[in-house]
Amino acid sequence: MAPLFVNGNFMRTRLNIFPLLLLFVALQVMVSCPSAFAGEIKGLKASASSFKEWGVPGFLVDGDLTTAWVGGRKGIGPGKKLSFELPKARKISMVRIANGNQGDGLFADFRCMVSGILLLPDHAAYFFTLKPEAGEQDIIFPPVTVRSFEIVIAEVHPAADDTEFGDAKVAVSEVRVFSDAKGKATVASIDSSQIRTASVKTAPPAAKPKAPEVKGRRSEMPYFSATKPGAIYLRASVPASGGVSMDAGIVNELVGEEFVDLVRGYFRQLVTLDDGYLNVFASSIRLRELESFVILQDDMRSRKLFDSLHTAEVNTLGLSMDKPIIRGDAAMLRVHGACQYTMPGRTFEFPVDAMFSFVRSNGVWLINGVQNRLK
Repeated sequence: MAPLFVNGNFMRTRLNIFPLLLLFVALQVMVSCPSAFAGEIKGLKASASSFKEWGVPGFLVDGDLTTAWVGGRKGIGPGKKLSFELPKARKISMVRIANGNQGDGLFADFRCMVSGILLLPDHAAYFFTLKPEAGEQDIIFPPVTVRSFEIVIAEVHPAADDTEFGDAKVAVSEVRVFSDAKGKATVASIDSSQIRTASVKTAPPAAKPKAPEVKGRRSEMPYFSATKPGAIYLRASVPASGGVSMDAGIVNELVGEEFVDLVRGYFRQLVTLDDGYLNVFASSIRLRELESFVILQDDMRSRKLFDSLHTAEVNTLGLSMDKPIIRGDAAMLRVHGACQYTMPGRTFEFPVDAMFSFVRSNGVWLINGVQNRLK
């Protein structure tokens, strides 16, 4: 019996020290991974005063810095409001913001927030500033228990009056909230009159875009307008150098055939001024594009180019397409290279560097906008 008794003691000893081993491991995790115990509050829900179909508020709280909310409607950013709801009332003391659109290669194509107002209902309002750079930045304030909070954009970068950047919208990639932040406060409290002034601050009225004569000026390319960059392409056409030869573009293997067909169809039907051009667009913008396309057709008629373009042969094999960014029913794709077309006895080409956005409706992808990146 003695050996059994000894073994029994041994087993009891092993069971008694097991919790101590767990505690030791937990302490090691805390030392090596302090962020795991940083008090981040999960389960936020986001909404916004406006947004693009491909830049929905849900992207603010999806844990992915490569997705972003993008402001919609009129105005480039100042005055727009982001609203957040916590799962339940919680104490918070820090909001962490990933500024701008931090998707691959997209940061420079969007405005970002450089100052704003943090509204904590029934408690306080704070003015804060951010640097116009990628990464995450913290807004630290005295702890307060809330169920929701709001952020009102006051200023953006590039500035509202920077016409060179045109109508590019503001973007924010991610917003996170924490309960136990430690550090020096980065916000200044403001009174209600300042809140009221800042929250309705809007950009100076933008001048009506003129017919573009200089290739690639952002002020002449309203953000994600599909046909106006198209007019720039046609007017930027030059006689093809070295005859009709053109280097073949590279299409990333992850670009689906539907995207390739839409992009090539966009350029083919744009150049030939084909009425079927409108079929590549989402229904939400088709009427707007119809109005612009009719203007473009009339413009080409006045230049006595309509008939020649209507019968042109278009070569889109010189276009390269990068890896697409796909998030649910929204997608973005950079297209660059050269497009070539031949009219009777003449061959022309124009450079392309554009960001296409797509939206999926009833299982079908359609173009939701085109942003010309050429400078």
